[in-house]
Amino acid sequence: MDQAHLTEVPVGLPSAILERRPDVRESEEALVAANANVGVAKAAYFPQIPLTANVGSQSTALTSFLQGPTAFWAIGAQLAQPIYAGGRITSQYHLAWAQRDQAELTYKQTVQQALADVSNALVGYNQSRLFRIKLQEQTATYKETSRLANVRFLAGVTSFLEVLTTQQQYFDSELRLQQAWFAEMQNYVQLYQALGGGW
Repeated sequence: MDQAHLTEVPVGLPSAILERRPDVRESEEALVAANANVGVAKAAYFPQIPLTANVGSQSTALTSFLQGPTAFWAIGAQLAQPIYAGGRITSQYHLAWAQRDQAELTYKQTVQQALADVSNALVGYNQSRLFRIKLQEQTATYKETSRLANVRFLAGVTSFLEVLTTQQQYFDSELRLQQAWFAEMQNYVQLYQALGGGW
């Protein structure tokens, strides 16, 4: 029985192909978000005051801020709060960095796992393919042996028992070959998945 030909795995696949794996993409997006949170935490240090007033003139809040904290507190303490928030903003900034470092570590671990998945899938696929090729050769040999035993039987040289024995060997080998094809296809699918959906 002929099997469908599997597409050959291309030579020289770049590791960048793993960037499209869902787990790698999710981990990368988490890292991007954690980086953005660091920027947000850093921005909290900067006072949020208007710089200009009507017709492009300097705002009262800016003037008060530049004259010193005492004058500024009297006009708009809530605007200067980031500067005088004590350790809260610093703590949030350090927390954002810690979360970013954690996201980076998770991303690295995800990439390492993706590479390990591909390595294992490649080994499994290649081993199952080589095993199937050997079984295919063995099956072809048993088929020819069975054919020759039948020819000898028809010529009266051997008994029908030899024909039955060689046919049994051939059929057993065919069955093992089909199981090997199935195992090879399963490993092929695992490789396809490990690569993030093909090549």
